[in-house]
Amino acid sequence: MSCIETTFTNVRDTPSLTTEDLQTDSNAFGIIVQRIVVKETFFDIIDLVEREVERGNDSRHLLIYPILISFYLGAVKVLVDNKDQVFERVYKILLKLQDISIQQALYCYLQTGCVAEQFKHLKAPSYFELAIRLLEDFNVNEYESIKRIISSLSKIELEDDLSKVFINSTSKFVQRMEDHYLKGELYCDCSMALFNENRKEEKLSISFLQKAMKESGLCQTPEKNLMLFVKILNVYCVEYIEGNNEITSTHINNLLSALKSNLEKQNLPEIQAFYEQTINDLKSRNSDKIKELVF
Repeated sequence: MSCIETTFTNVRDTPSLTTEDLQTDSNAFGIIVQRIVVKETFFDIIDLVEREVERGNDSRHLLIYPILISFYLGAVKVLVDNKDQVFERVYKILLKLQDISIQQALYCYLQTGCVAEQFKHLKAPSYFELAIRLLEDFNVNEYESIKRIISSLSKIELEDDLSKVFINSTSKFVQRMEDHYLKGELYCDCSMALFNENRKEEKLSISFLQKAMKESGLCQTPEKNLMLFVKILNVYCVEYIEGNNEITSTHINNLLSALKSNLEKQNLPEIQAFYEQTINDLKSRNSDKIKELVF
C-alpha cells in the first residue's frame, strides 16, 4: 500500500504533463491496479486510486476514468457477489466522465452495458439507453457512435427483445446523416446486427439492406457507389449462406450481374481488387449454397 501511495503521490505532483506523459501515467495506474484484483483488497486499492485521481485535472481524468471503469468491469467475475456495488461505482465514474467528454462517456456506457448483460445485471439495458440518449442530445461523432452502439448490441441479447428495439432506435439517427456512403455502411451494420447467431430477424435485416442499396445509388462518385455495392452484396451473401430465407440465390445472382456490369464500365482497379477479394472470401466458406451463386 505504501508503495502504491507513493507512486500516486508522485504522479499527482507532476506539473504540466504532455499528452505522451499522460499516456505513460495512465499505463502506470493500469499496471498497479491490474495486479491486485483480489476480493480482499480490491475496493481498498481502488478507493486509493480514485482519491488520488481526483487531485488531477480534466486531462488526467479523461485518461484515467476509462481505465478505472475497465478495472471495475474486469473484476466483476471475481467480485460477482458484489456486482451491484461494482456497477454502482462504475455509474458514478461514468457521470464524472460525462462532464468531461460526452464521446468517451458514450463508449464507456456501451462497455458497461455489455458486461452488465454478460452477468445478467438488471440495469444492463439502462446503459444502452443512456448511450443512445447521449447520441440524441449532444454533439458527438455520429458515424463512430452509431457504429459502436450497433456493434455492441449485435453481440448481446437483452431480455424482452430490447436489443432489437435499441438497434431500431439507433438506426433512426442514420437517417439524419448527410454522407450517403457512410449511411449505407451503417445500414449494413444494422442488418448484420439483426441477423446473426444471437437473433434471426430475417425481414427486418433485409429492410436495412434495401435502405443501404438506395444510399449506394445516391453516392456522388462511382468509387463510393461501387465500393458500397460490394459491401452490400457481401452482407446479402453472408446472410443467405447463414440461412436468411428472405434472400434467394436468384436475387443475389441478379445483384452480381449488375455489379459486374458496372465494374466493367469503370476503370477502378482498387474497387475491382476489393470485389475479387470479397468473392474469394465467400467462395472459401464451407456451404452448399455457394454453388448456387454465379460469381
